[in-house]
Amino acid sequence: MVVQQDNLEEKRIREQLDEIKIFYEEGKRKVKCFCGKTLNASIVPHLKKNHPEEWEKWCIRFVDLRNEGLSYYRIIHKFKANDRLLFTTSVVEKDVQRIIEGKKAKLKVPCKKEIDRWQQRI
Repeated sequence: MVVQQDNLEEKRIREQLDEIKIFYEEGKRKVKCFCGKTLNASIVPHLKKNHPEEWEKWCIRFVDLRNEGLSYYRIIHKFKANDRLLFTTSVVEKDVQRIIEGKKAKLKVPCKKEIDRWQQRI
């Protein structure tokens, strides 16, 4: 049941990303949100203010992807709109930290399975 719920959330996020459009008007970046509003340069403040529940789901997905071993760079590439990046790695990093500190999700620390070689430093 949990896996099915995760797949539904991921599908919903993908549908929202497909509705977001990034374009340039008079040399300036514009972003059209899935709600239809056109924004200057960045969609992040709009998402946080106008779609906080959706942004929270996206941030929890960032944590899930981190737990799967993806770097912040790889995560931002999963959240593209018409082959253009929506936000920077620092946005993802800050919101992953906020979600973890707010105890809304847990970050799994990767453990080494075994140590191949170890030499004591003297």
